[in-house]
Amino acid sequence: LLDRRAKPSIDIAVYYPDTSNRLSDEYIRHLGAGSFLARAKAFRAVADYDFMGEQMILDGALARYKALVILTGNVTERAVIEKIEAYLRGGGTVIFPARPQAPGEGLETVEGDRSIWQRWSKGDRGQGRLKVYVGPHEPFGYYMDFVRKQLLETPGVSQATKRALKLGKPDETYWAVLGNDLVLLNYATTAATVRLSNGKTVRVEPNTIWMNAP
Repeated sequence: LLDRRAKPSIDIAVYYPDTSNRLSDEYIRHLGAGSFLARAKAFRAVADYDFMGEQMILDGALARYKALVILTGNVTERAVIEKIEAYLRGGGTVIFPARPQAPGEGLETVEGDRSIWQRWSKGDRGQGRLKVYVGPHEPFGYYMDFVRKQLLETPGVSQATKRALKLGKPDETYWAVLGNDLVLLNYATTAATVRLSNGKTVRVEPNTIWMNAP
């Protein structure tokens, strides 16, 4: 494996809700331990991603990614929303989970201003894609299925990543793309059978890394 080291190919960013964390302890200290962190873990079983904090967004890091996935948390500073808007207008994809009882909710400032989100909802978003899931949040798999479908349709996401998104695998088997190679890590205590996008299957032993071209 050391002879095949390569730079990870990561097209997906997950929004880290810094402001929401500060405004409400529940995100991390209490319910959030079963909310944001649990959702981040569940999404890692679906895709490989980088966390995208608000300061990173302000610094322009979002431009390196094809999609921004929001798992929870919708309140932030206006400057952060404006940066996300620039990303969206430039062709980026933003995926957001709205609650069924509040289908119009979206990103808003700490002052409660939702005007930028409302513009996006009316189609004023330049070349980008805004995909809003309105449905049950529990079980979280419903949203994960929605996100996977949207990522498969997202322009610019690499073919290697899209093939990895189609893997049939246990949740405790995680994937990454290094260069053009697919890497699997079986974090479980039992062997895993993984169905590749070409229909072939591979067996990955417990606590073992498997690597091949996807």
